[in-house]
Amino acid sequence: QRWGRAFRILAATSARDADLEWLRLFTPHQKKLLLNPQLPMPPIDPDSDSKRPPAETLASCRDRLQERLSIDLTRRLPDELLRVCGKMSMAHSLEVRMPFLDKSVFDFGLALPSRLKVNKGREKYILSKLADRLPPEIRIRRKYGLHFPMLAPPTERFSVYLRERLLDSTASRELFQRPYLEQMLNRK
Repeated sequence: QRWGRAFRILAATSARDADLEWLRLFTPHQKKLLLNPQLPMPPIDPDSDSKRPPAETLASCRDRLQERLSIDLTRRLPDELLRVCGKMSMAHSLEVRMPFLDKSVFDFGLALPSRLKVNKGREKYILSKLADRLPPEIRIRRKYGLHFPMLAPPTERFSVYLRERLLDSTASRELFQRPYLEQMLNRK
């Protein structure tokens, strides 16, 4: 599975298509195997257009890094990360604060030239320079990224829950083709 994704990214006809391939969860072929053929399907792969930033956003980008970040800002951040964070925090009666999404901080970050965002392969370059001013006990801590939970391996308890919900429900039988769904659920 991972190698197939890597090869699809490498075989993409443009850098933009490679970026979109990176974000794809299922290929059109996998969707065909997974989804019930009786379902009305769009004539084109919805992933190819749904993850593409609006044309006016792409037109405002000054370089390749800004184009890549525009995918995160217009699609991945609101459609996946913030939605999941919002649902999970509300489910546990928590109010989450995201200081880097404060409007003034966000606008400042957007206005920065790309060389201050990534410099010699070092991501978040300006933040790393600002971090030099922090006390050593904070500065030397390991950085942990935000992981999208759907990509993390499920726990045994969650696997049982998924199997019950996806294999034994009427709605599931109407949406999915059971053999491929079982094959996916059995993957480790």
